Amino acid sequence: MFFFGFTIVESNATSLIPWLILSLSSLYIFASHGIVDYGKGVAILIGMACGGYFGAHVAIERGDLWVKRFFSVVVTISAIKLLFF
Repeated sequence: MFFFGFTIVESNATSLIPWLILSLSSLYIFASHGIVDYGKGVAILIGMACGGYFGAHVAIERGDLWVKRFFSVVVTISAIKLLFF
């Protein structure tokens, strides 16, 4: 983000294609070895699609500053939880 001058929203949007390629290749490898639970996978797919859809709309509507602040709060809470609980 820093070197290319992207906002958080722009950098997340540009990472979509590499993550898609990585996810599909991982699915192929795990499925070829028979270690994929398709029932749980479909549930996770639906949840991630809904979360991504609503999250993208909120990020575009509220702007980059709100996303930065929200991310900072979530990281701080996660760090506290990992350190003390």
